[in-house]
Amino acid sequence: MTESKYFMKKTIIGLLLFVVLIAACRKNQINPITEAPSIIGQWTVSDVTSFFYDSTGLRGTVHNYPTMGNNIYFRYQFNNDQTWSQSFSSSLQGPFQLSSDGTFSITSDSTFTLFNPNATSDRMTIPCTISSLTTTMFMFSTKESTVFNGIDPGYIKAVFRLIR
Repeated sequence: MTESKYFMKKTIIGLLLFVVLIAACRKNQINPITEAPSIIGQWTVSDVTSFFYDSTGLRGTVHNYPTMGNNIYFRYQFNNDQTWSQSFSSSLQGPFQLSSDGTFSITSDSTFTLFNPNATSDRMTIPCTISSLTTTMFMFSTKESTVFNGIDPGYIKAVFRLIR
C-alpha cells in the first residue's frame, strides 16, 4: 500500500471517529410539555357582552357588562366530574356565594351544554358555543329566545369572556 493511500484511510477513519464523538456528545433536547387548553378549572368572568336580535337583525345597541366596575365578581368552576358552578362576591378575594350549579357535557370541540336542574324548565338546558379557549382565557356564548315588546320574537346572544 502506498503511503498516500494509507494517509487517506487514516484521515477518513479519524474524521468518522470525530463525527461519531460529536454526535454522541450532543445533548438531547427535551421539549417542555405544554398544557392543553381545557374548560376544567376556576374562571373569573371578565365581561359579558349581550346582543339583542329580532327578525330584522341586531336590535338597538350592544350591552357590555364589566364585572370589575360594579364591584360584583362572578366565577365559573368546571370540574373533572362534569359538574359546574357559578358564584359571585363583592370582593375578588371572596367569600363567593353559589348562584347556580349543575352538570355539563362537552358535545364537540366547539360546543358544550350546561344542565341546571334548579332553573326554570326553559333554562334547564343551555347550549353553549366556544369561540376561544387558551390556558388563560375562555370565551363562550349562549342564545336565549325572547319576545320584544310582547310581540316581536327574537333572541339574546350573551358572550362571556372568562380569565384565569
